[in-house]
Amino acid sequence: VSLRFKGKFVHVWSDYLAMPCDTESERRNAFARSTWETVYSSGNWIPHRIESVPRTSQTQLGDERDIPFVKDMFQQACDLAQESDIIVFSNADIAFVPDIESQIKEAVTRVGCCYAARWNVPRFTKPLTTAKELRQGEWYAGTDLLAFTKKWWIEHGDEFPDMLLACEFWDLVIRNLMKIHGGLELCDAIYHETHKSWWYRPENFRKNVGNLYNKELSEKFFNEHRKDGADPLDWKKDEERRFQAKTVANNGGNIPDFTVDARTGRVTWNRYVPLSQRIVRL
Repeated sequence: VSLRFKGKFVHVWSDYLAMPCDTESERRNAFARSTWETVYSSGNWIPHRIESVPRTSQTQLGDERDIPFVKDMFQQACDLAQESDIIVFSNADIAFVPDIESQIKEAVTRVGCCYAARWNVPRFTKPLTTAKELRQGEWYAGTDLLAFTKKWWIEHGDEFPDMLLACEFWDLVIRNLMKIHGGLELCDAIYHETHKSWWYRPENFRKNVGNLYNKELSEKFFNEHRKDGADPLDWKKDEERRFQAKTVANNGGNIPDFTVDARTGRVTWNRYVPLSQRIVRL
């Protein structure tokens, strides 16, 4: 299927609007962009940095930060894309592995959407190129990359609440929305330098107006979609699963390619396996 894909990848991100980044954030962002440039060299990418939006957390909620709404960002990407193009979102400080284009293309051309959690490293020093290098870091349960066709977003975007970027819960919600619709996880695609997150600082966690706004929308989403398999604790289960797999590997065993939820039968991949090899007989 992926061999027939001839579209473009519209990469959308936001580092700041009116409020500039601090020096350390810009250093991390610059390193991440250097890995994007390697991927862009295929000629198949349309980069789109968000510079202006019709609404922000500041104008709508009185937040001290000027954070964009996710839907406004995705709408700008859709405006640049053809229906069959793939829209890619990443956080501004997320580094890509060189083969991320093929990973995204393989997943999205089959099921319409995919997502990826990051591997955290102590500091950006050199580009990482292999799964083995990524796995020297620590896996983090959040979602820092999304990819979907414009067609997929047109069909399912209304199911996603009108949430803010860079606040709690929005990545949890959209990851679950993708899972409901068969989205695939890319396990070894992105990495990130560990740092303290603004939204998680004690003075902001569960207190900032943007965090509280997203929390309310998240609760509504899970109340409505729990019947469809949405799980607000999926991150905790993923952490436990990966810890168990890592323990097995450290004891000389092999990490299983996949695990199967005994209740739902859902298959979860523990590492990136080409989709052509994902033949599971239960």
